[in-house]
Amino acid sequence: MKYIKDLSIDNFTKFSHVKFEFSKEINVFIGKNGTGKTHILKLLYLIQRLSQSKYDSNSVIQSFKTIFRTENLDSLIRNFQSDDFTINFHRLEDEKDYYLQYISTEKRIDYKLPEKQETEGFYFPNQEIISSYLEFIPIYDKYDLGWEENIYTAAKALFLPKLKETTSFQKNILPKLASELGGTLLKEEGKFYLQNQYGKIQTSLLAEGEKKLASLIYLIENGTIHSSTILFWDEPEIHLNPKLITVFTKIFNAMASEGVQVFLSTHDYLFSHQLSLLDEYRKDITEEKVSEIKFFCLEDTEEGVAVYSGKNLTEIPNNPILEEFSNHYDRERELFVRTLKDE
Repeated sequence: MKYIKDLSIDNFTKFSHVKFEFSKEINVFIGKNGTGKTHILKLLYLIQRLSQSKYDSNSVIQSFKTIFRTENLDSLIRNFQSDDFTINFHRLEDEKDYYLQYISTEKRIDYKLPEKQETEGFYFPNQEIISSYLEFIPIYDKYDLGWEENIYTAAKALFLPKLKETTSFQKNILPKLASELGGTLLKEEGKFYLQNQYGKIQTSLLAEGEKKLASLIYLIENGTIHSSTILFWDEPEIHLNPKLITVFTKIFNAMASEGVQVFLSTHDYLFSHQLSLLDEYRKDITEEKVSEIKFFCLEDTEEGVAVYSGKNLTEIPNNPILEEFSNHYDRERELFVRTLKDE
């Protein structure tokens, strides 16, 4: 398993110069809107996707255009202040120096990338797709609707059948998910159903959080997500109620313990703090193995986005999630005091 060890960025989108040192298990990006969390996830996914296939200069440029939804790479240069951008990274096991460098004056990209490898990357889409993937694929193939490429990738993955043999990864992860779904996920004539005590329910009738859970289950069942996957997920808490957020926290921890390298972004107080508590109290948690977690807080400055990192949220300064929660508490206390004065 060749994890992404680190990433250095110069003059790319919101970033002047930053470096990330990653955990081989769970990595969490937090920060206000517009600080580049999604850009980091997409860049890491691009690096991993190129490492899974044959590539040349044209395919590298096209991958940038497809994943970042841009017509030219000049738009990815930070404030157009330089004539190039550079991305450097390392893998945990081989320690070779890899890079991507775009030279805008010549409209070309130089690169050194890993050779094709077994480690796979999967970018989980925020858009619900399990109830409409069959219709989505031909529409995406024919029309340019501005949809994210990762939605198309997920739709094609849902098209695949289940694995014949159950893997140890599936045995350790799926029971935790199936119990929360409240039934068995079925696929008949290309359509997905939830079979429970009340009968068979088509997934289009499920709540959005349940659809997300069902999608994750099937992508594990058909081997798209497995123990050698690098998983990228932008704001997984979207459409989840607090109970499901707790479930997904445990699932990410369990998947990382089984070999998956996880990259997440979040704005959610409950989700981020539950992950943080795993590290803060890892010595006291005996019912499960606690994965190695690393948090990255992105903060916009005049010089570009600054990055602060730590093993948990107590080590992160200027945490915008905690700051706003504190502001909410102060507002509530102020309103309560006003009611006492009115009495």
